[in-house]
Amino acid sequence: MKPKILLCLALVLSSGAFGCKPRHIPSAPSADQVREWAGFPADFQLRATSESRRHHEDESQSMIGKPIWVFSYENPNRSLITFEIRACQSGTLWGTYRTQAPKSVEKQIASIRSLETQSGEKFKADSHQDKFFTNAIQIRPLPNGHKAYFTILGFGPGGTGLVGFCYERDYDLIVMEDFENEDVPVEERMKNPIRPTNDLPVFFGKVEAFLDAQQNVRSKP
Repeated sequence: MKPKILLCLALVLSSGAFGCKPRHIPSAPSADQVREWAGFPADFQLRATSESRRHHEDESQSMIGKPIWVFSYENPNRSLITFEIRACQSGTLWGTYRTQAPKSVEKQIASIRSLETQSGEKFKADSHQDKFFTNAIQIRPLPNGHKAYFTILGFGPGGTGLVGFCYERDYDLIVMEDFENEDVPVEERMKNPIRPTNDLPVFFGKVEAFLDAQQNVRSKP
């Protein structure tokens, strides 16, 4: 993902947390599964790329967790959007900011509602920008009783980044969706780039259900 101006979760904080490896490591979804869950067209092909764990050895203190595995899904020839899914060792996501991250999202939602009340106006249902923020910053319950938190990870000349995360029993899950801005002349820009039809919370729910199902099967006697 291209560098962006990070915000919302105060990701400049450093991590000091260590986690334990899960007893059962769920496998990552395939490129075809991600294509379907994101709502890309059936004839659209994604490429799944696994990042080497060795690449992350020096990042064991990273705020975005100590990875079990990391996969990126993209088609740079036909789309400007990239998905990244990280399964991290439990207790490592956001490091020392772990307990504050969900509260930060809660505060963001409360702040938006407060601004709406003060202005005496609600977001207009037909406003693309308002829909974007409503979908980007929210909290959703998961079928397993946990909660998933969503916010804007950052924005800048490179594009916009969205993130969803949750803390599972054996691992932490973080899913990022990156919207790239083409910093090239108009005539060189991608024609009719393909976009997913499902927003990040919908996509995240399908990823989490896929991983959680693996945990449930393996935990049965």
